[in-house]
Amino acid sequence: MRLGIDLGGTNLAYGVVDRTGQVVVRDQHALPNYLFGDVVTLMIKIYQQYATQYDIIQVGIGVPGIVADGIGDDVSCVNLAWQNQKLHSALSKHIKCPISIGNDANAACIAETLFGNMKGHQNTALLTLGTGVGSGFIIGGKMVTSQRGGAEFGHVIIAENGYRCNCGNIGCLETFTSATAIIRHYNDLDGVSTVGNAAQVFDRYQRGDDRAFETVNWFCEHLAVGIINLYNFFAPEVVCLAGGVSRAFPLFEDTLKEAVNRRVFNRAIQYGKIVQSALDDAAGIIGAAYLSEFN
Repeated sequence: MRLGIDLGGTNLAYGVVDRTGQVVVRDQHALPNYLFGDVVTLMIKIYQQYATQYDIIQVGIGVPGIVADGIGDDVSCVNLAWQNQKLHSALSKHIKCPISIGNDANAACIAETLFGNMKGHQNTALLTLGTGVGSGFIIGGKMVTSQRGGAEFGHVIIAENGYRCNCGNIGCLETFTSATAIIRHYNDLDGVSTVGNAAQVFDRYQRGDDRAFETVNWFCEHLAVGIINLYNFFAPEVVCLAGGVSRAFPLFEDTLKEAVNRRVFNRAIQYGKIVQSALDDAAGIIGAAYLSEFN
């Protein structure tokens, strides 16, 4: 059995995963703060709890940031106020089995490639559309990483004009395609009522709200630009959309695919499929458990 831990924006989710990718048992803890020492203590307690019940042969941890050294002793997560933290060393003093630490979007990409809607493919791309936009890429069966620990496709600049991103630039993909972007765009159009989450925008879209219709089209047009850039860069066989926004995929699938098709430069080429995550919020746990397979 493997223990997968998914460190998110508000919760730490975790579970025991078997060799077929099934989550045997799972749970989560709300995190009122992200003090490094407190998170480490919680992870150790989780391991100790499950190690008494299962034969844990591997622990994997997905973090919302950069694992610069590829090991886990140089972990930086801007949204958690972590800078160059030695997570692997802190855990290995108490966890007596191999530990793998990687970016959470990479973990989700691994899960979908091994067990989900990208299974059987060697060249895959995953975009997590949530508060921000994360990304994971597998080319030739190998995870794409860099000296910073992973790719940051959410910060590819696709427009000169737009909202300022948290990274400081203007025009990043995530300022058009994240849940945050959808909420902000709708509220900027609406001078009377406001929405507090992206699900409300998609609900209003279903009910024929004009501003929601404009917002979803705006979102799809920009997401299509991002996907075309992926096609032109390394021609993935499958592009998988994950994260909270992806749950509305059946509503915007046709609009998105039409926007992508308008932008292809060679209609004789067979482009990769665009699919929704099959594993939903379990992808982070499953992929974390199997990070070692792509190290």
